Amino acid sequence: MRRFCLICLAFFLLLSGCAAKGVTFVDGETLNHAEQQSLYESRVEQQGEPDVSGKGEVYFTPSGTKYHKDPDCSYLGGAKQVLSGSIAEAVNHGAKSPCSRCGGQ
Repeated sequence: MRRFCLICLAFFLLLSGCAAKGVTFVDGETLNHAEQQSLYESRVEQQGEPDVSGKGEVYFTPSGTKYHKDPDCSYLGGAKQVLSGSIAEAVNHGAKSPCSRCGGQ
């Protein structure tokens, strides 16, 4: 039992150390910042730039990556600050795609 606890502790410390350095795991591989940026850019090329022509107000957080149509969306539930504005404003704040739950469109 003690050995199991030590192995779990070592694994936890390894993961928390990687998280502190901003390392991202994709399909079992670790990515540095330049690789993360390259991955993001390739996804934008594949999916295209977000459509910012939508009408109406959306809701987003200062650090979130999704925008929401429903201000009461459960995915916004834990947010300390919720901003509102157009889709273009949300995209400018980093919320580049709609929420999978409330649609954001």
